[in-house]
Amino acid sequence: MDGVYFLSILVLIANIATLLIGAILFLGIGAVRGIGVFRNTILKFMQIYALQILLLIS
Repeated sequence: MDGVYFLSILVLIANIATLLIGAILFLGIGAVRGIGVFRNTILKFMQIYALQILLLIS
């Protein structure tokens, strides 16, 4: 019973570690491109909001 419990904890820790490593890798690789994409989407949203505000004002 203790062995099964220990194994399940090990599997859980392994899963969390894999998720963390994946997230770190994804952030590391995606940060360079992701910042550009993020900035572009923010600019697009700002343009959309600006158009909506201009339409509301006029």
